[in-house]
Order: sequence, then C-alpha cells, then structure tokens
Amino acid sequence: MDLRIACCSYADTSAFVNQIRYVLEETLEAPGAFAEHESKSYEKLVSSIEDHPSKVLQKVLKSFLGNIYKRQKSTPNEK
Repeated sequence: MDLRIACCSYADTSAFVNQIRYVLEETLEAPGAFAEHESKSYEKLVSSIEDHPSKVLQKVLKSFLGNIYKRQKSTPNEK
C-alpha cells in the first residue's frame, strides 16, 4: 500500500497509525527484530559497564540499566 495514499484516505489518524502498526508488526516482523537488537545492545552495554574500573560506577550504571531494560511503554492511545 502506498503510504501517501493511505495517509490521505484516513480521516482519523488513529486508523492510519493502526494500519502502520499492522504493517510493521505482521509484515515486517518488527517486534522480533527489535527484541533481538535490544538483547544485543543490552549485552554490549553490560560488557562495557563491567570493563569500567570503578565498581561503584558499575553498580550505579547496572542499576540504571536494570530500571530501563525491557520496561513497558504505553502509547498515547493506551490507558
């Protein structure tokens, strides 16, 4: 589907957003690709943190990373 045509044909932008989500999730398998990227990035960050000589800084950074890794974000349409 041509996205320029799709965007102009939706009166409600939430319908357009839902169509884009469908395309990304179902057609392009974006969640799986993102999960793989997120996991690799996490491993790289942990490795970099562990390479730092300061144990105190390692603890702080790992704590911060633990707070943000795999957190659930709500979208504006979700309540």
